[in-house]
Amino acid sequence: MNSREISMTWTDIIEAPLVGLMVLNAVVSIAIVRSDGLTGRQKVMQILIVWLVPVLGGLFLGMFIWTQRGSAPATGYVSTADQAASQAYDAIDASPPSRESH
Repeated sequence: MNSREISMTWTDIIEAPLVGLMVLNAVVSIAIVRSDGLTGRQKVMQILIVWLVPVLGGLFLGMFIWTQRGSAPATGYVSTADQAASQAYDAIDASPPSRESH
């Protein structure tokens, strides 16, 4: 074995972890974009965190997205509580009180 086969440059040493980090960040970014439980602004902020905070941003937000799958309601839909209140007012043929102060 000669020394030429064993020696590695600093680029050889960091290349694989850097590619792995980029793949992790890309996967987490796609998961954030596809998430129904986040608003557009939240998605942008979380993607910025993933790419601007190396390693930890991708790991923490990736773990968060994976643990929250299916438990967060999709944005833009009326919650169950709001639907129940609306149905109650419909049943008595009244309208909800206004939020305007007198």
